[in-house]
Amino acid sequence: MAKEEKEKPRVRVGFILFWTIAALLIVFYGHILFFPRSPFLPRSSSYEPFEKHYHITSKFPFITSYYLMLPRDYDPNQKYPLVMMLHGVSRHMYGGKALKHYKRRKKYRVIAYIPIAPPVFTWANISEGGFKPQALPIAMETLESLKQEYSVDKNKIYITGYSMGGIGTYAALERYKGIFAAAVPVAGAWSPERVYNFDDIPIRIFQGSSDYYTPLARALHNDLKLFKRDAEITIYPNTGHNSWEPTYDDDEFWDWLIEQKR
Repeated sequence: MAKEEKEKPRVRVGFILFWTIAALLIVFYGHILFFPRSPFLPRSSSYEPFEKHYHITSKFPFITSYYLMLPRDYDPNQKYPLVMMLHGVSRHMYGGKALKHYKRRKKYRVIAYIPIAPPVFTWANISEGGFKPQALPIAMETLESLKQEYSVDKNKIYITGYSMGGIGTYAALERYKGIFAAAVPVAGAWSPERVYNFDDIPIRIFQGSSDYYTPLARALHNDLKLFKRDAEITIYPNTGHNSWEPTYDDDEFWDWLIEQKR
């Protein structure tokens, strides 16, 4: 009898642990499948003409979501530029909202791809010892599948992102060479000591003057110039971390980006 009483608490602990893990998994995968409701703010706003898709992968968490916008009157016999846009921690992508505006969608006939990082994931860690799981490899895997499924001009693929997505853009410059025609990190940061390993493509950096990442971005830009790379930096005066709005609302930015070619 005493032996049975000692075993009961163990059963209760195992029961509680099982259902705790199950609840966490339900919340985790529910977030992947159903959130964010929109990659734009406010979340209640429509994300059309973007469509939500899912990508099955062998990498944990085995399924991720992304939003895709095709050009109007998409023709599979015609090649189109593709813009990959990495969101920040809040998982909203102002660049996609700017690009889906009817005037820009008419002017810039591009495929717009917004991958969504799973909960607690980051795109990349600035330091080698970063502990957060990284979603950039899955996003790049999805990009490869999009190149096979849609009529993508492989010489005109671009990457941009802000804040956490700006960090991810720098990581892509270092880790995925020969893919992108240009890169635009916004309000991001990376280790200046590693710029020598960047892909040799045009880079445009945008920062707010009072952003805490700006001193690091300046140092990074200086090192890029030492390596004679095609790199420019724009510092918006009287602006903090939110430098994505003036960047993506500027048609001159989009004009420049779409002109780039590998």
